[in-house]
Amino acid sequence: MTMYSQSLDISTELWVALLQDSSVFEEKDVDLMEALFNCKNHRAIATELAEILDVPYYGVLNLQVGALGKRIVNKLPL
Repeated sequence: MTMYSQSLDISTELWVALLQDSSVFEEKDVDLMEALFNCKNHRAIATELAEILDVPYYGVLNLQVGALGKRIVNKLPL
């Protein structure tokens, strides 16, 4: 499995603000982050998360994560 790893210079305060911004994190995104946080070492593959979240197909989560990433990037100060 290939893992994407890039250091982001985002403060705790900015992450909290992003998490509380409903135009960035929808309820389903918060559920996804909570499920991931509760996984061993805070890591999981899409199929594991799909099972945890009772999603029939992991592809739905891949699309969700991509959309969430775009909303986060659009809110970040450059």
